[in-house]
Parts: sequence; structure tokens; C-alpha cells
Amino acid sequence: MMVTGLAGADKWMVIRSEPFAVYTNGKDKDAREALAMLVQVQHTLSAQFGKDLQPSWPVTIVLGKGGGKLRLGPGGYLAGAVEAGELAGLLIRENTLPFDEDIERGVIALFSTLEVAGPRVKVGAPVGKPDLAWARMHYLFTDERYSGKTRVLLANLSKGVDPTVAWSNSVGVKESVITEEAKAYLGRGQFGTASLNGKPIDLKRWREEELNAAETAELMARWAGGAPELQGLTMAELEAEAQKRPRWAEPHAQMAALETEEARKAQRWRHAAGLAMRDVSYWQKAAASFGKAELFGEETKCLVAAEKAASTRAERERLHGERLAAANRRVDAEMAAQKTAEDKERAEIERLRQEALNRIRMAEAKANDGKAPVKGKVEEWWEGPKGDASVSGRLERVDCVGGTLRLQVRGEDKKLTGLVVKDLTQLTLEGASEIKLTCGVQKPVRGVVVEYLGKTKEVTRVKFD
Repeated sequence: MMVTGLAGADKWMVIRSEPFAVYTNGKDKDAREALAMLVQVQHTLSAQFGKDLQPSWPVTIVLGKGGGKLRLGPGGYLAGAVEAGELAGLLIRENTLPFDEDIERGVIALFSTLEVAGPRVKVGAPVGKPDLAWARMHYLFTDERYSGKTRVLLANLSKGVDPTVAWSNSVGVKESVITEEAKAYLGRGQFGTASLNGKPIDLKRWREEELNAAETAELMARWAGGAPELQGLTMAELEAEAQKRPRWAEPHAQMAALETEEARKAQRWRHAAGLAMRDVSYWQKAAASFGKAELFGEETKCLVAAEKAASTRAERERLHGERLAAANRRVDAEMAAQKTAEDKERAEIERLRQEALNRIRMAEAKANDGKAPVKGKVEEWWEGPKGDASVSGRLERVDCVGGTLRLQVRGEDKKLTGLVVKDLTQLTLEGASEIKLTCGVQKPVRGVVVEYLGKTKEVTRVKFD
């Protein structure tokens, strides 16, 4: 429904009801009716979607200056008339996730027929070219079996709920059944109207403000101006713009482009995406930056959000593939990090072991004092701490935990004994010219005699066969 104003007088006045303002240089009655239309479209549409649908910019109507198509100009959206369907489409796009294209188009077409008489609102007047999308929503709104359930359907769909679940939880009838009934309904060509719960308003109570010459000149300059331009602004200037218009995504996108640290860049893109709910590219850019920062969990969350924001099935399937690839990258990165940590731990254990061996060799060299090796049978001797228990068997496994070793020895009685080496620097390995302990299962499994303290299971001596 189109509401226009008269142009001709030099004096301009304005009537406001946030976030709307209607200017006219004609009759104040036209301005009041135009403002009532804006208020009731927002109120009744919000009720149908179960949330307060707010435009990201204030909406200014300058009656008599043009048609009802909204455009972004200095300070907000501008139009020369009120077009109910145009406003409905703007509010849906800026406040909901994409849902079934035909349902969205049908809702907009239905609300283009909105009629307002103060607090009384109704929809359903025939449109110029009725189609199935319009007929299906008209049918749901006007048929008493479904009219009270339609708002639940729209609320679910606009939040990204699976369509099959949304129809089942609301209308209680499969979408295909409603579509067939709507086809028959369209064929009959008999369309009624539906009353909606309008906002209680009194057109006469809105206060009008008369503009002076400077205010009129400013209004005309705004009308002639273009959309706000943010290119070239500094980070501080963009922050100021974002604070002035907290629901405007563009300043956050521009700040994201200026950031050099990937984690902060990702946060900027994610904030912009949360404001521009249907802009898939913002979610993808946020995901890419999180991925570069190796914050793979956040990357996956952004790709899930991008899937929900996609407007077509093909795009959702493509984004689903990207999400799976990101999840694989995350697993690979975690496994690589774990392997690096394990390799570092093994290297540290080996370093400590080599230090211990070097001390033993230095002590042996000092004891020999340059003498030739003793020939014949060598008697064992040991001057370190002595254990009060021992086990003879095969060393099957070494677990490396922090700076300690846990030895698993299978005794001659086939029982498994767990022992601990707390101080690697004091560990002495005897009985082989070159012995290397590796973490994990021992290959090959070797015979050992291990002395230890029976109370604490702490190893005092290890001798290999």
C-alpha cells in the first residue's frame, strides 16, 4: 500500500516516532497516516517473527519527494513515500537469517497490502499479480486453523531451524500438504482479509515540529546526499562511527581490514557478521582469520554460522564442505602439536641419560687413572644407594611422564611390577656397552635386574643382561 504526500508549501514540518520520522510540506494528516503505517508495519511484523525487528538505520520519509523505495543516505534510510512491503522486506533482511525464499517473498507481498486505521490493522487485500508464494501466506494468515500458528512457523524458520522441524512444531501439517491446499485456494480466487493486533496509537497525539530555514536546508541536503562513505577513515574515526550506529556492520568490516594481528582481525569480522546476519562473506573472513591464528575451534563456529546465513542449498553445501575441511585441519594441527611435545620430552630424557652416562665414564676414567683395562673376570661393585628389594625379568615398557620414568618389568613369575625413576640424573644403567631407553613399548624387550626401595618403588639400580 502506497501513502504519498502533497508538495507545494514552503514550510516543512516533521512528526517522529523512533526510529521513524516523516517530513511534509503539505497536510499534517498525510504525515500522521504515513507514520502510523511505518509504526504498524514494524509492530505487527515483529509480532509475527517473535522478536523486535529494528532497522539498522533510522528511517526518514520526505513526503512528495519520490517513491517508496528505501535508500541509504546521510544519517539513515530515505524515501519519498511509505511502501509497506518495502519496509517489511528491509526489516526481515536486517533481523533474520535467510529462510525459504518463497515464504519470505510471500510474507513481504502479504504485508504490502497492510491497511491501517489507527490501532486497527488488517492484511489480505488482493495484489496485482497473485502467485503461489503470496497465496500460501495469505491462506496461512486468513484460515482460522493456521492463523494462530503461523507466527511460530516464521519465528522458527528465521532462526535457522530445519524447515521440516519448523513446520511440524508450528502448523502441525507438512509443508507439501499446505502447498497443495494453497494451490487450490489460489485457483478459487476468493480471498478474505485477516486482522492483526496493531499497536495502540492515537494519530492526534503525535506532536508536530515546524522546521526553520536552516533545518529545512539540512533536510534537503540530506535528501540530495549519498550513502555514508567510510573509505580512508582511521581506526579511531571508524570506532566513532561504530559507536554512533551500533547496528551498522560496515565500520567493523573496515576496522577488520585495517587490523594486522589475525586474532583481532577475526574478532572484528565476527562482530560485523553478527550485525549483517545474511552476509556470508563476513563469516567466511572471520573463519579465515581464526584459522590463520590457529584458533581452529572459533574457525569452525564461524563456518557453522556461515552455513546458516547461506541463502541457497548449493551455497550451504559448499560451506559445509569448508567446515569439514577446517575440522580436519584442526585435528591435524592438534596431532602435530602433541607429537612435537612428545619428541621434546624424549629428547630431554635422552639428554639427561647421556649426562648421567658421561659422569659414569668420567668417574671410571679417573678411577683407572690411565691404567689398561683389567683382564679376566670382573667382579661387580656398586657404591650407590642400595635397594631393599629387586625384581628379575624383562623390561616391557617405559612411560615418560614429566621428568620421571615409569618402568614396567615382567618378573620371572610372570607378574608385572611397576617401578619409578624420579631423578633421571642419578639413574645408572649397567651391563651393556650402549643402552638407550625409549618411551613406550621396548623393542626389543630385554632382560633386567632392577633393585628398588620396596616402600616407594623407587629404582636404585638397573642391570641389563
